Amino acid sequence: MAPSVNEAQRMIDELLWKAAQNNVPQVIEDLIQKHQANKNQVSPSGQTLLHQAAQNEQHALEVSQLLVKLGLKATDVDKHNQTSIFYAARDGNAELCEFLLQHGCMVNHMDTGLQTAIFYSARNGHMAATDVFLKRGANVEIKDKRGFTPIFWAAESGRVDTMKKLIQKGANTKHLSTIGGDLFTSATGEAMNFSVNELGADPRRKLIKNQTNLFVAAKRGDVEKAKVLIETYGLDVNHQDENGQTCLYYAALYGGIVVTQKLILQFKADVLIRDKNGKTALAFLQQKPKIEQNPQILKLLSDATKKQHKALEEAQKKERAAAAREQKKREQEAKARKKAEDKARATAAAEARRARAEAGASRSSRTNKKRSASSGENPSKKRQKYHFVCYDTGQVVPRDSEKFKENYAELLEKCPFLKR
Repeated sequence: MAPSVNEAQRMIDELLWKAAQNNVPQVIEDLIQKHQANKNQVSPSGQTLLHQAAQNEQHALEVSQLLVKLGLKATDVDKHNQTSIFYAARDGNAELCEFLLQHGCMVNHMDTGLQTAIFYSARNGHMAATDVFLKRGANVEIKDKRGFTPIFWAAESGRVDTMKKLIQKGANTKHLSTIGGDLFTSATGEAMNFSVNELGADPRRKLIKNQTNLFVAAKRGDVEKAKVLIETYGLDVNHQDENGQTCLYYAALYGGIVVTQKLILQFKADVLIRDKNGKTALAFLQQKPKIEQNPQILKLLSDATKKQHKALEEAQKKERAAAAREQKKREQEAKARKKAEDKARATAAAEARRARAEAGASRSSRTNKKRSASSGENPSKKRQKYHFVCYDTGQVVPRDSEKFKENYAELLEKCPFLKR
């Protein structure tokens, strides 16, 4: 059975759409002019044949010229409010961009994200297309919904040459995004060094909600930037924002398995930290819808939680043992001090007793002297008594003997002081 008229028309329109996707100009012209294919058909996303043509580098300009010649408008927009020039800018097709500008596209036309075509050429480093927009008066200070200007998009993809070109055209390098980030916050690759060394951006900048640039890197899964922030600029991997969450929460939810693994295994992120709701990164992820959960990340967090719990228990056990040893040491030191103090007190008491005894003896001596003085005796003038011992026999010579008297008289002659 032959297809109905409507079915045949639908098939022709599908062929035209595929021809536009594959940029086959002769087939497109033939289907439109000879088979009345619907040149104004629109996809569910609002794209026209011009949008499709602009997304294919081969013959994009030729097909776009043909479609405009056949009556399509370059100013038609899709559901994102983008004309086909946005796709040409993304792919860096400078000739097509120039053609579309000549046929009605506005250089500063904004899509639903408040971006213009130069945002897309800048992000992808397409200098020729960017030059086309700049020559046509593209506004380099237009801000999108995130507060980004085109230079932020260039920094985000590490396009230093494009950043320099935009700066030459007056791009503001000190502007901050809606989260309080500067160009370093957006930068990747070589643009990180350029934004710091040449533009004075601050890697340690505090963002909204008390977050740091490490949160942004974790969310984007940018392992290289996370490494630079931690190792070069000393950012704390366990810094908590105003919700009590660390960068690990964002890595687990948005960043992917690689950056989450790096944060835990290489940079020693603490998986046991709890936010203000009492949830760890694992519990935080588990409460999210299944579609937002990565089984690999869940397992990684679970294994790390068990490992860190065990390490914590061992550390606490060591701390308790160390505290017990310290307590025992303090007790021993206290006991030694008490013993030394007791000994010192005993020594002091003995010294006091000895001092008292000496004081008593001194008083007794003074008393005896006083008694002697009162009796008229002068001890210092009392004549001393001497005894003589026989040299041969060793016997004492009696004082009343002749021998004693003879020797004593001789002694007094030789020692007259004895007479005193």
